[in-house]
Amino acid sequence: MSVEFDKVSGNAYPSSDSLYGGGTSGDSNSYGATFDLSFSPLANVSSIVLQVQIGAAFGYDFVDGALPVLSVNGTPVSLLGDEVTHQAQNGFYLGLPVYVDTYGLQWDLSRFSDPVIDLEISFDVVQHSQLYGLRLDQSDSVIPSSILPIPEPSGLFLCAFAFSGFVTSRRRTC
Repeated sequence: MSVEFDKVSGNAYPSSDSLYGGGTSGDSNSYGATFDLSFSPLANVSSIVLQVQIGAAFGYDFVDGALPVLSVNGTPVSLLGDEVTHQAQNGFYLGLPVYVDTYGLQWDLSRFSDPVIDLEISFDVVQHSQLYGLRLDQSDSVIPSSILPIPEPSGLFLCAFAFSGFVTSRRRTC
């Protein structure tokens, strides 16, 4: 199975340990870049889980707080329940705390009667945010949100990819 990760538009670029949502605005919640994950489903897929670790800028990580969107065969799908989030302080900037947010997002595909052929996840990040890591899992069952596996920030750093490609799996490996 192959997964493509692309910067669709914006000013993001690789920094020493992240993809930096570049820009020149000092305003909070300013658009930085759009990213896209395109991939093929595994056989009998019922659930897609995306874990995202992102450093917030001026209190924002995703533009207008809009979480990543999954499209199945071109049709957007609603998230399954609430996202699981972990937030860790990562210092201060201009006297304000800076946070690294970890999201666990899950989509239920079991209700689709047509074959799932094409999957795409897209999201917009704000300027000055830092995308540290992504993890994509597919499963043949839906995971209850109470046990959705969200590692501590240090664990997700170990699972982070080098933004040149990454591996998807049916089961959690880190």
